[in-house]
Amino acid sequence: MVCPEKSGPATTASLVSTDSESGQRTIEVIVRPLQEILAQETGGSCDWLKIDVEGSEYDILYSLPQETYRRIRTLAVESDPVDDDKRNRNALADFLEKMNFDVFLADDAVFYGINRSFSPND
Repeated sequence: MVCPEKSGPATTASLVSTDSESGQRTIEVIVRPLQEILAQETGGSCDWLKIDVEGSEYDILYSLPQETYRRIRTLAVESDPVDDDKRNRNALADFLEKMNFDVFLADDAVFYGINRSFSPND
């Protein structure tokens, strides 16, 4: 992860460095798949999942198996547009609707999904 050199607890960080490395530092972070976190930390189900990962939300959400989606009651997603194909809020909203979520667009970046088929014990 790359972030400003003199950043505090609230920082603007990215997985992609800018052209200029001056004033930036690189931090090594441990990455775990969301499916693993849900299984180990929540007993497999989740009432409220908020995702704000600066463009990586697409890879994370598209890679989850459908059975994992059944165990997520509500999603709050900040989506950063990356391309016109699959990595934009409309494509992600369409995908989540196919995963049985009712999707509500809140503003230019944030949307919410309510699971129509939430089943925490599947």
